[in-house]
Amino acid sequence: MWQNKKETLLRVEDIETLESYIDEFDGYFGKMAAYLDEFVANGIAQQSFTEEEVRADLEIALWYSYAWNNIDTYESYYSTVQWMPDSECHAQGCGMWYYRYACALLYCGKLEMALEYAERGVKEEPDYPWGWLTVAKLRSHFGDEQGALEAVDCGLALVPGDYEFTVLQQEIIMGYSLEQMEYHYIHEENDIALQEGQLAEDEGTRDKKQSIAGIVCNQQALAELQELLHISEWEADAPYCAGMMLFQGERIRILFCMNEAAVSKLQVEWMQEKLREIGQEVPALQLRLREDGYGECRLELLMVNRNQTVDLVFYNPETEQSFTLRQREQTDADMEEANGFDFPQLMKLYQKREDGLYYAECWYDEGVMTEHTGMVGQTGEVRKLPCSSPEEYQDMAAQFYDAYSAMGYEFWQSETADWIVAQFPVQLQLEPDGTPAADDALRTLQQEAGSALNESLGWNGAGHVDGWEVGSLLHDSERYVLNLYCLTVDADLALGIMLQALEARVDCSHLKLAVMKADEDSYQLAYSADFSEDFSL
Repeated sequence: MWQNKKETLLRVEDIETLESYIDEFDGYFGKMAAYLDEFVANGIAQQSFTEEEVRADLEIALWYSYAWNNIDTYESYYSTVQWMPDSECHAQGCGMWYYRYACALLYCGKLEMALEYAERGVKEEPDYPWGWLTVAKLRSHFGDEQGALEAVDCGLALVPGDYEFTVLQQEIIMGYSLEQMEYHYIHEENDIALQEGQLAEDEGTRDKKQSIAGIVCNQQALAELQELLHISEWEADAPYCAGMMLFQGERIRILFCMNEAAVSKLQVEWMQEKLREIGQEVPALQLRLREDGYGECRLELLMVNRNQTVDLVFYNPETEQSFTLRQREQTDADMEEANGFDFPQLMKLYQKREDGLYYAECWYDEGVMTEHTGMVGQTGEVRKLPCSSPEEYQDMAAQFYDAYSAMGYEFWQSETADWIVAQFPVQLQLEPDGTPAADDALRTLQQEAGSALNESLGWNGAGHVDGWEVGSLLHDSERYVLNLYCLTVDADLALGIMLQALEARVDCSHLKLAVMKADEDSYQLAYSADFSEDFSL
């Protein structure tokens, strides 16, 4: 068994703090990464150590990779890939180091390199079982079934009867793809629920699918998408993909906030429809910017996100200012009761009673219609019903709507809802043209915080994230913040829900929450983690 005999910059109390973020089945991995970030930043600022020294520290590399790999987003895996090489010179005999680096390489789509490091890991420390797990998957992916099964046998010899190895053995024999082998949770009970479709989409399965999409690149599909967009000057996996595209007869920049493998999973038909929608929206959005006092702005950049939303970046050459607008997804307010009425994939109804506000919602996802009912502020009850197709869901959703509308439930009117903005200070670098540069930490914060808010507000029937932006403070143009805007049916209830959810996932030491009630026209600061009051939008 490998033991770290190298000196580390971490103190005993630092390691105890990091260990406190781990519980029996899970951990506060965002807090773990944030603690390390602060440790590194403070140490370098106080000249306790250099950046070269901290990056070469094996113990810090192991803690960082543990946190980032468990956050399970492309950005966090990419962070592992960027950090680990500097400590490789100290990793001899450490199977854990090779295993974590190989996993991160795998999720960044660098499969040949992942296999190389996975194989080196089991040679360095053959008694570390989990290295054999990655070796088996990658050998199978590259067509070596016999070698893959031999790797599984090596793993089972070290951890007899282990659930992960036992399942993997069957999947290799059945010819499962690498993506299918990765669509698992570690703990048996959770994984069985995942495989049997017992987990709702926003319990983390959507994020997991998005991470898996970045593993294997479909080169043909990628080429078809690039041809559709007439892409030139293509840049891949740095960490995102970007190029120049032809849009409405002009060349503009497009940024895919994902790696090439994930880009190749985007459907050409979806992209065609999205471009058609954007083409129709651009004139109205330009008019909106002019009416809001931002002058004549032109569309300069399309940012395609993994959740299939698109950010439109407009630029005013006279003021050299950029403005980011997110293309809105369908909401309840967009629905019209008419012939051909379609129920959205997620339908949410509310009823006000003497003891509080109640919700009833349903949604469709891959053969299942989920019904979720309860009192706002509580997680409520979940019922899952077999649903063979989106067409059948329309009928079932209509029955759901009829039943609850008869009891007095109705769609919530957004104009009567409250708004809450969660604001985080961020460090931001600007491109020479004044547009924000791609930033791994910012993207991770936005995705982690947004996911935490959507999950917590959604499962408590309290609302959802309606959009986000990065900009400078009104009173200090050199200080930048990330704003996450949440629409909620009850701001007083939502504040506590949001704070608890964010503290479990991200660093909230400088978080601010501000509320704008339905009958108000400005935000009022409601919470400040560091007691400062320098809030503005």
